[in-house]
Amino acid sequence: MLRTDAVRPHALRRRTESADFVASHLQVDGDVRDCKAVERLSTAMLRLVFPDLARVDLDDFRRLCVEPARQARGMIRDQLRLRDPEYQAPPLAVEGVV
Repeated sequence: MLRTDAVRPHALRRRTESADFVASHLQVDGDVRDCKAVERLSTAMLRLVFPDLARVDLDDFRRLCVEPARQARGMIRDQLRLRDPEYQAPPLAVEGVV
């Protein structure tokens, strides 16, 4: 049985619609590494929760994708702070979902 692009396991990696959606709807302010991490985690969660971007509600996007991504990055920052007391990053702020 032949597989099409739609059912290949890694087909989502080549599609950029989710990353474009996050880039146009999310504003994050803070350290560059933290901003990239929140954007990438939000993109990954968006792909899982909303495979069809036509059905994305911005409130659901913020609640189901952005907030968990921000919390995950916050946990990583806390662990870095515990490991190296000199690591003091400025607070991570999600400016908003546009």
